[in-house]
Amino acid sequence: MTAGRIASLFVGLFVAATLWWFLNDAKNDVVTLNRSLIGQIKAAYKKFDEASDKLEAGDRLARVQARFFIKYHFPEGNPDRLQTMMEGLFDHFDRCDPESVMYGEDDKPRKTEDGREHNHRQVVMQGRQRDGSAMTLTVEWVQFKGSWYIDDYSVE
Repeated sequence: MTAGRIASLFVGLFVAATLWWFLNDAKNDVVTLNRSLIGQIKAAYKKFDEASDKLEAGDRLARVQARFFIKYHFPEGNPDRLQTMMEGLFDHFDRCDPESVMYGEDDKPRKTEDGREHNHRQVVMQGRQRDGSAMTLTVEWVQFKGSWYIDDYSVE
């Protein structure tokens, strides 16, 4: 093997390791995830508002909301409570125009409905509602089996 091929191999391994590190870090960054969810939910509502066929657009919006629940609700929690909570959070994500999205101060393990403590991250979004009034939305994320799920939220 030539020196050039060896160098190329090391560069390739370095790029692969850097990409793995970046993706692994992004997977655990719930602040970025919150921003992404807000953008996706706002886009879904915008498509609904602009649609001429409200029945079909409403079906699409309902599918987006159902996927949001399936993917991000804490799987070991009370399904009825979580369904109601996630529907409210879905609407708050649409109504909130965040000026800042950051980690909250509480990062201690959180005891959930399954009776166990899980890694926990709090994300605080401060911004405005559509009517211009101030809004602080706090989302409580817990880690379960390597993924992050929403356990609760509050609005001030």
